[in-house]
Amino acid sequence: KITAGGKEFSLLPQHVDIRKYEKKISTESFIPSVIEPSFGVGRIIYSILDNAISFHGSGKDKRTILRIPAVIAPIKAGIFAVTAKEGLQKTAKQI
Repeated sequence: KITAGGKEFSLLPQHVDIRKYEKKISTESFIPSVIEPSFGVGRIIYSILDNAISFHGSGKDKRTILRIPAVIAPIKAGIFAVTAKEGLQKTAKQI
C-alpha cells in the first residue's frame, strides 16, 4: 500500500513490470568549445576580445570590462581620468 496526497493506493503485482536488460549506446553527441584555427589575424583578435570582455551590473551601473591576458596585452596598465574635473587629466598623464 502507498499513500500519496492523503489517499491510500494498493500496488499489485500486475501493475508493476520489472525488467533487466542491456542497451548498447553507439553514439554520444557533444558541442566542442575550441577556436577554429585560421590564417587571418582578424579571427585571432576577435576570439581574444570575445573571451576577454565581460559585463557587470545593470542599468546605470552596467560596466564593460576588458581583461586581456598580460602575455598578449600591448599595454600592461592604464590610468585614465574618468571625469572632466580640472586637473585630473594632467595628474593622470604625470602618473
